[in-house]
Amino acid sequence: MVPDTKWDLKDPLMLYTIAIAKDPSIRSLRDLRGRHVPMLQRLRSGALATLHSKHGLSPSAVRVYMHYMPSFWWAHIHFAALTCTAAGATATVGKAVLLDDIVDNLLRDPDHYATAALTMVVGEQDPLFHRLREAGAIDECVQA
Repeated sequence: MVPDTKWDLKDPLMLYTIAIAKDPSIRSLRDLRGRHVPMLQRLRSGALATLHSKHGLSPSAVRVYMHYMPSFWWAHIHFAALTCTAAGATATVGKAVLLDDIVDNLLRDPDHYATAALTMVVGEQDPLFHRLREAGAIDECVQA
């Protein structure tokens, strides 16, 4: 696990760290299959135990998730204190997928993420937004 740049490494209530997969073939949620479930479960339990012993955070005080689409194409899992305001923007609906949901989906269907329709939010500043608009996939921009 490595600390995210949004965390000052001091205040556990602002904890924000990521675990990066060792396997370079797992680039995103789309690459996960049922065979990865044991690894995901070990990673989750080990990371949460470490965060508890080092920073005093109970597992129920930590949000564990992946992004779709990711900010970089090497699978990584976010661990953020529920009180971390910096994680709020990255843990929103349409961007974050909770690790518990990922595991549940893979247990029900080992190929779930190979074929699932995944809704995502793409901001106006994202280069993908402009490519989608040019391709006619986005008609209008909805202001929040």
